[in-house]
Amino acid sequence: MKLYVGTYHKYNCGSIYGKWIDLDDFSNKDEFLSACLEVHKDEDDPELMFQDVEFEYGWEHQLYSESFISPSYWGIKDALSRNKLSEEVFSAYVQYKSEDITEELVSQCAENYQGEYSDLKSFAESYCEETGMIDEVPPFFRDHIDYESIARDMECSSEFFESEGYVFRSW
Repeated sequence: MKLYVGTYHKYNCGSIYGKWIDLDDFSNKDEFLSACLEVHKDEDDPELMFQDVEFEYGWEHQLYSESFISPSYWGIKDALSRNKLSEEVFSAYVQYKSEDITEELVSQCAENYQGEYSDLKSFAESYCEETGMIDEVPPFFRDHIDYESIARDMECSSEFFESEGYVFRSW
């Protein structure tokens, strides 16, 4: 996430002077704020104003406002790294869950992530093979399994969901 950092004083005086700052260049909020204050060292007590934002992932928008950046941004980035989870996967999970963005939600996403599939039907086929369910079916019936119906049942039972091409367990 990148923020354009100005100050309320400059803005109120008719200036939008500031600088784009990438949060990923810093390991915590204190480092980030120090860099922001360095940009505006010409003011005695600058009141920072985040005038614009660029984010790549939907989850990031919950962690900032015009005058605030959540320190949990860096904790979530660390949790994504620890869980070996991509931001794309996490964003897809958040779109479905629509909960507050926390490190616990990252862990929950990692636990529930099933993989990337073109659709739930592809997942159903894979799931039946990986869990051994297909082994219970006599070989001459295997070509007649209705994976679309299985996928519909998975979705209707709220056991699994698909978001942006990623499949997650719901529970």
